[in-house]
Amino acid sequence: MFRALESATTSNPQKLEEALRSDPSLTHIVRELHTLFLRIEDHRKRSKRRVIPQAHPEFLDAISRYGGSWTDSWLATLPEIDLSDLLIGVPASTNSEPDDAMEEEEELWDFDPDSHSAADHVDGVMENASYKSNEYPFFSRAEQAWTWLRETMDIDLSDMEARWREIPVLAVKESVSNKHGINEQKSLYAYLDNVRKAYVAGADLAALAMCRSITEILFRFHYNQKDEKTNLTLLVEKTIQARPQLAKYNIVKKLYEANKLMHFSGSIDAERWRDVRVLVRNWFLILNELVALTPNELPPLGSTEVT
Repeated sequence: MFRALESATTSNPQKLEEALRSDPSLTHIVRELHTLFLRIEDHRKRSKRRVIPQAHPEFLDAISRYGGSWTDSWLATLPEIDLSDLLIGVPASTNSEPDDAMEEEEELWDFDPDSHSAADHVDGVMENASYKSNEYPFFSRAEQAWTWLRETMDIDLSDMEARWREIPVLAVKESVSNKHGINEQKSLYAYLDNVRKAYVAGADLAALAMCRSITEILFRFHYNQKDEKTNLTLLVEKTIQARPQLAKYNIVKKLYEANKLMHFSGSIDAERWRDVRVLVRNWFLILNELVALTPNELPPLGSTEVT
């Protein structure tokens, strides 16, 4: 659909209104794209799972490009063209009735993780509770409980919020997705979810271990025919020889760094330990590309021929 939109407008968002006038059927494509965009945005903002199963490798890229360049042009056509029934969730007219104005004002108070800080709002609630702690025993206990969470359990909502934003949504192509149940405890999805939980909680080494495990799943079961015996590093090297496009991801170096960190080496200084967070974040991004590059069909068992 996105390719059709780009073709009709010669990839120029400014030509959208002209294209819609000359080909009204294009509105259906834009409507579908915008609906998908809103759903993906809602998933990105609110879903615990940072994956979209059975997705084409180019799916998220197309949706992202639409959201980045085309939504403004689409909205700009509304005052000139009556397409309000084709756009979900966006007011078609600037002449709002009083009820509409009230509705819009209420929407301004809806929480949006892209625009608002959950940590700041929770702090505001607890600050308000502290004012009432002398008058109401419940608020006194709530204030103590919040202090316990922060100081004893070491909960830092601001840091957790920032970390959550650093974990992107991954598109998992069908040939990989079909081998893993979305709710299975031991599957690619469960491992990806564990990376998210560990990383957001600040358990960087645990997240690093899960990144290594996911890499192992991909190389043993998706780039090769269930090779469970070969040493992982050797298997990665052998796979890269057959698939040179994987060399740029420096997987062997990442495995080496992960092994040193997880098995503790006295030669690793404090600054290097702080780099674990960066390593996990970069590795997670690479996993997205590794999933996209997995072959749709595997070579015969024991073969390293590129299919």
